Amino acid sequence: MSFLLHHGDTRHLTRLMETKPFGVVWERCAYLEKLLMYVERCSSDYDPGDLQAAVEHVLNAARPLAQRVRSAHSLARVSRLVVAAERRLDDLSHRNQT
Repeated sequence: MSFLLHHGDTRHLTRLMETKPFGVVWERCAYLEKLLMYVERCSSDYDPGDLQAAVEHVLNAARPLAQRVRSAHSLARVSRLVVAAERRLDDLSHRNQT
């Protein structure tokens, strides 16, 4: 994901949406944070519906992480991710309405 972001390669959103994050909680959270950044990078290259689906994928994977974390730091990180994804989804919904 870092490679794709660094090189501005936005051709892989659909494939990345199909990928389930693995690893311990912080690794899953880091992957989802990068995926949300990737969705941002893809904004001009994809239909808003596809972008919404990608953000929903992030939310669906991030919300259960909040149940698995033990430290306040990890909970705060997951919460920030969920809030950022919800905001992005809201922005995309408004863009679809106009």
